[in-house]
Amino acid sequence: MTQSLEQKVAQLCELSKQISDQRHEILKLDTSKFIRTFVDLTVAIEQIDCTREMMRGRADHLLSRPEDTERKLRREHLKLVHSKK
Repeated sequence: MTQSLEQKVAQLCELSKQISDQRHEILKLDTSKFIRTFVDLTVAIEQIDCTREMMRGRADHLLSRPEDTERKLRREHLKLVHSKK
């Protein structure tokens, strides 16, 4: 089960706070856990960025051809209306 982005950020913040508060005892901290969390967070951010770019490209495509987009939306709407009957 994967953690949510908020959980990963909270975990990274907590580990960062521990490092800041215990500078002389940094070797006692679980630095590998900090690194893994940081990498997980970086991967999650990259996935969100990739999804955003894909959605932006799709939106640009739809907006560049308004007549076709409107026709497709009307067709899909009719399909939904007919399927509910």
